[in-house]
This record gives sequence, C-alpha cells and structure tokens, in this order.
Amino acid sequence: MKIKEIFLSKDDDDKVELINSLNFDDYEDKWDLILEVIEDKNEYDLVRIEALKVIEIIDVHKIILNK
Repeated sequence: MKIKEIFLSKDDDDKVELINSLNFDDYEDKWDLILEVIEDKNEYDLVRIEALKVIEIIDVHKIILNK
C-alpha cells in the first residue's frame, strides 16, 4: 500500500502522527505526499504544519538535485 493511501484512510490526529513518522521512514512517494499536504488548503492545519516541519529538517537541495 502506498503512503498516500494510508494517509487518506486516517483521521486528523492519526494523519499528524503519520506525517511525523515520515521524518524517519522512507517511502517511494513520501515527498509527493508531503508536498500535496502542504498545498491542500482544505487539509487539517496541524497536518500541514507537521509536513512543513519535515521539509524544514531535510536537505532540500539534495532532494531537488536527485530528481
């Protein structure tokens, strides 16, 4: 199951926990999900904030260069 499918099946509190776990877990579609969550103005605000935190602690330049 893809991480996005798992994310969509969760309630708001579980979505926050899942996004937090992405700091440590690696899924093929992890970055796509994080970017979609941040862009979705209808998503639970705390989930969007946590997604921004994940991006804040990573080396964005490395990810962009690898794509």
